[in-house]
Amino acid sequence: MVVAAGGLVRASDVTDLFVRKTATESVTSSATLQDDDQLTLAVVANTVYTLLGLILYDGGTTGDFKFAFVIPASATLDYAAQIPPTAATTAAGNTVNNSAFTDADTLGLGAVGAGTTLAVPIMGLLVVAGTAGAFKLQWAQNTSNATATRVFGDSFLRLTPVPS
Repeated sequence: MVVAAGGLVRASDVTDLFVRKTATESVTSSATLQDDDQLTLAVVANTVYTLLGLILYDGGTTGDFKFAFVIPASATLDYAAQIPPTAATTAAGNTVNNSAFTDADTLGLGAVGAGTTLAVPIMGLLVVAGTAGAFKLQWAQNTSNATATRVFGDSFLRLTPVPS
């Protein structure tokens, strides 16, 4: 990376940011969003990124799953995610919600039982203005339940700078 005069970094000089979850993490009996232990990236001010991600999870049909993204104060995020409805009871044949979302949204997703892994593909655009900071995934059970909701290893987030 090249740092220009005044300590500014150009988006064209920044390489992709990538983080892969290496261990399974679980939440039990809590619907309070918490930071994922690994899925966090440090973003640069005045940079536009494309977002690509995959969340692998399971959980009980009562607890389900929810997630949101935390972004720097000056940033905006618009993304699409394919998500099963919270009423889902099997992995096959569910209606998929493929809507546009923003950083203000917390998404509730269905889980179809412990041991049945579901995948949520995510793509979007993160625009960071004058404040650098953390881009991170937060998640929890959608409804507090004694059956653990888990996010699995190999879930990932990738941010690619868009040349200006």
